[in-house]
Amino acid sequence: MQIHWRNAQEIDEQSRDAAVAQLEALAAHHRDLIDLWIDVEPQSAHHRSGPRSVELRCQARGAELVVHGKADELGLALRDALRRFERSVQRLRGERRDARGEPPSA
Repeated sequence: MQIHWRNAQEIDEQSRDAAVAQLEALAAHHRDLIDLWIDVEPQSAHHRSGPRSVELRCQARGAELVVHGKADELGLALRDALRRFERSVQRLRGERRDARGEPPSA
């Protein structure tokens, strides 16, 4: 899986590294996630308060997953987006497993 960042200057390196580690763990032993974009909504000079937003857009085999995370702090918005993305991936994998008639994994 390729991971691409856009407008991530405001996210500290430790948070980016933690996000990459979480995403790589999610992709481990699977080949369904192909290309992932993490888009950080830039903070405009006009709107300096209010929630921050992070979007994850992933090309997966036979699907496109898009999730948004919002929070007052950018790091929290990233974690929210990652949590939502993980649920979306698990749901997609569960649907594929059900379609093949496989039993759920433990």
